[in-house]
Amino acid sequence: MLLFHMENRTMRLNARFGSMVGLAASLALAAGCSGGGPQIPSQGAPQSVGSRPAVTQSVGRAITGSTQVLAHPVVLQQRPPLGSWMIRRNITTMVFASDIYNNVVDIFDFNSGQQIGQIGGLSQPQGLATDTNGNLYEADTNTQHINIYAPYSVNNPTVIDESGVNGGEYPVGLHVDKHLNLWVANICSNGCSSPGNVMKYPYGSSTGTALNGGPSRAYFVTTDSSGNVWADGEDSNGAPIYGYWAKGAGSFIPVPVKLNFPGSVQFDAYGHMILDDQLGDPATGYSRVDILNGGMPPATRHITVQTTGDDVVTVAIGTANARLFAPQLFAGTVNKIAYWPPSTLEGALTPTTPGELLGSAVVQATLP
Repeated sequence: MLLFHMENRTMRLNARFGSMVGLAASLALAAGCSGGGPQIPSQGAPQSVGSRPAVTQSVGRAITGSTQVLAHPVVLQQRPPLGSWMIRRNITTMVFASDIYNNVVDIFDFNSGQQIGQIGGLSQPQGLATDTNGNLYEADTNTQHINIYAPYSVNNPTVIDESGVNGGEYPVGLHVDKHLNLWVANICSNGCSSPGNVMKYPYGSSTGTALNGGPSRAYFVTTDSSGNVWADGEDSNGAPIYGYWAKGAGSFIPVPVKLNFPGSVQFDAYGHMILDDQLGDPATGYSRVDILNGGMPPATRHITVQTTGDDVVTVAIGTANARLFAPQLFAGTVNKIAYWPPSTLEGALTPTTPGELLGSAVVQATLP
């Protein structure tokens, strides 16, 4: 097992529960590495409609002998199936969160926080992105696909197939720039026996070009208003790395920042880099969001996401309202945070089906 969220889970368990649990998780991680590249873990296997397990009032996830209990109450009645559905289509701004346990993407109304839809039939949905036309992009890591859904659509996506690129790329992070070019952070290639990369797919094209150098295991990617391409991930030694390609060309330029475990990278409308550090506070295991002017250190502000001490892999920006939406992996909720200024928790979006939330995106967010 080489997928991004499983590695992240191992580090989080190690930080929270001690070396023995972390060691057990590492062994489980290694056990899944034999042959054929990444596989879906047993607790996250796809479920067909109608085959969901019984839900109790205390929903837990067994992980290497430990149980993470979801922090939100479970609503047993009127639970929709784990498939594609959409009940409202007059929403102008929506929040999306990928659920790697149920293999779906949950859709929420930006203003009310109510869940209004779901995209099913996925396999390891991780990074999400949107463009100015309202399209949703989903990194379906296990199938090596990037699925593109038209506004309000939950079925029949346009597919960019990376399974034949460099022996098979495994996409994790996505970004669409103001020219509608798609940028993909691939964590690894060739059955995960070769390094990953950052690729550019020009608007309207299904043929991508890899940038020169960069993280050996690319996690997330974004662009700024000057056309520079930023990414984070791990170098060949497994150390966190963050930096950029000037104007999206030439060699990768590392930027020295304190980064314990790379999370999402993106710019808001004011030129602030919103850098998610999943282990921003290793002592507690809390995630932290660093705000850097122009992407360069030092960070001008820090936001510690600690309402449940949970794992925040990505954050999405609702720039018009200065809001961050932070999915919590184990709690299965999306925190809504006012971040500029001040940083205050305003509530949480709760899916009707409990799961483990990783990727996030806001449609119609202002792009730089």
